[in-house]
Amino acid sequence: MINTTIQELRARYRTSAEDKRAVLDGLLTRYRSVGKSGAQLNGQLNGELNEFLHKLAGSSGMYGYDQLHAAARRALVLFEGSEKTEELTASVESIARSLELVIKELDAL
Repeated sequence: MINTTIQELRARYRTSAEDKRAVLDGLLTRYRSVGKSGAQLNGQLNGELNEFLHKLAGSSGMYGYDQLHAAARRALVLFEGSEKTEELTASVESIARSLELVIKELDAL
């Protein structure tokens, strides 16, 4: 029974991970188009990216994906200034890689 519940939770997160990846891909495309480091993010992108990172940090932590959780939390801290920086860019790219690893791990189950 417990194993069934865990499998169901992982299957649910697997489905949501695909959605998260699609949203992140869109946000990354828009983020990359902002311009050089030091540019201010526009209000809409700022809000969407902040909300996405917050939700990702929470959900990944709840499901036990510590690396993804840590990457999202780190990006949230870096994101405080609403300014594009090289460090924030690297952190967001790290989230994309971590999310891919989670999806591969879930596919292997």
